[in-house]
Amino acid sequence: MIQTKVLLILSAAMLVSASFFTACRKDNSNNEYPDLTIDTLTIHGILKYKQSGISGTQLVAWPFGAAIIKVKSGVMQELASGTVNADGTFTLVLPGTISGSLLIALSSVQESQGGTIVINPNTVRILSTILFAVEYTDNGTSETLFPSLHTLNPDLSVDKTYFYTLYDADGTFIGTGDGGNTYDWLFTKGWGLVESYITDSISGAFNSKTVAAAPTAAFWSN
Repeated sequence: MIQTKVLLILSAAMLVSASFFTACRKDNSNNEYPDLTIDTLTIHGILKYKQSGISGTQLVAWPFGAAIIKVKSGVMQELASGTVNADGTFTLVLPGTISGSLLIALSSVQESQGGTIVINPNTVRILSTILFAVEYTDNGTSETLFPSLHTLNPDLSVDKTYFYTLYDADGTFIGTGDGGNTYDWLFTKGWGLVESYITDSISGAFNSKTVAAAPTAAFWSN
């Protein structure tokens, strides 16, 4: 039996996934959009592990040896896979062709968020969900871990999180939603990266902006 360990991190990407799961399922069933062809994107990463014990939580080197990392979207449709080396390093290539059934209208996010958010152009589509999964073995038991790319505070809490996104056109998505979530996305067609961080721990409001790359201090972990 595969035991699944999931770290729930509030983020713009997760908000999109949760708010528009129904829309995604509709697209999967009717293939409303044509397939999208873009440039591939190669990710070079390192995986670490947050380990809890009697002395508290510690960040350690990847302890489970060689593993498989996969990228999934929609209803767990696999987009790509790669090998995690014993030291936690990996290379993963995001694909150059995406099924139109996995795309949703970015305007759906705008409608959900409300506020002052403006999309330009209003026809931009994005990949509905992007999930990274690491399949490994721990003492003979198959496990699956869902890591995120982030930087940490000294107490090992998440500082900023980085999410891969996909757009079918150049455009912008800028403004503040009714719940206080602020977006500053300036993107080009293809794969992109978004930085998100919590601005209000009570409401869960966050800031989210497009970045060219994650900082060198960022790494993947549970």
